[in-house]
Amino acid sequence: MASCSKPTASWSPPGQRSPSTGSATSGGTLDFALARYRPDGRLDRRCGTHGITVTDLGGSDVANALAVQRDGKVVLTGATVVPPGSPDAEVAVARYHVLAAGEILGLR
Repeated sequence: MASCSKPTASWSPPGQRSPSTGSATSGGTLDFALARYRPDGRLDRRCGTHGITVTDLGGSDVANALAVQRDGKVVLTGATVVPPGSPDAEVAVARYHVLAAGEILGLR
């Protein structure tokens, strides 16, 4: 089970579900984390596990920004350090598919 750190970016359309991104600690390294909140502020449990989707890109991964495409897909950008502990970071991008019912399926 991952533990989440503070969010680094979010998008809040009035009266709609709001995605937020940051990082989660899982297996000793950081991974991309995507959470989605209901208009009342509670986690939307249709997003991943208990409202949070965690994606391991293979290194120590930190998501810094998000965008929502017109088709509803959520794009996270940030950096990954492979192998973890290396002084070199690379740009990382992940895109998530959202079903018509609002369920986030994961990396696409």
